[in-house]
Amino acid sequence: MEEDYSAKEFCPRCGSDVPPGSNICPFCGSEMRNHEAHQYYASLPQTASIKPKLAGAMLVVAGVIGVIYAIYLLANIDLLTDMVGDLPEGVDAAMIEQILQVCVAVIIITSVLSIGGGFMALKRTRWGFALIGSIAAIVSIGPAYLCTILGIIALILLVLSKDEFR
Repeated sequence: MEEDYSAKEFCPRCGSDVPPGSNICPFCGSEMRNHEAHQYYASLPQTASIKPKLAGAMLVVAGVIGVIYAIYLLANIDLLTDMVGDLPEGVDAAMIEQILQVCVAVIIITSVLSIGGGFMALKRTRWGFALIGSIAAIVSIGPAYLCTILGIIALILLVLSKDEFR
């Protein structure tokens, strides 16, 4: 599903499709030349792929899964602490609980970064932030490494579609 931008021009004021080579928008009367939006659309590659949007959707899904997983861990932290079993000397259940709380905080932070990077990829803006979001998804792990897998795929798609970002 590729959209051909080569024969399209867009009005920088109202965003309407205008005939190629037009100096004035027939819909709102705005001047077409020397506008950032016009220059942006003119600088797009001949065809825009679905890769950034697919990567963005994967990052948002990975982030949401990570947040849900963190909430689940936080709600069951006592159960997880009890599952540890025999503790070495000098280590008590409260210390294990604190370690688990730090892990939950890391999962939440990386999940939020993943969601933010996903939205940047969906809008095709701030490629660097989208890339950070994919790396955060890789680190967040999640249940059955699902977030990591989605993050790796999103990272590959983002690297392949770098030229489509403004």
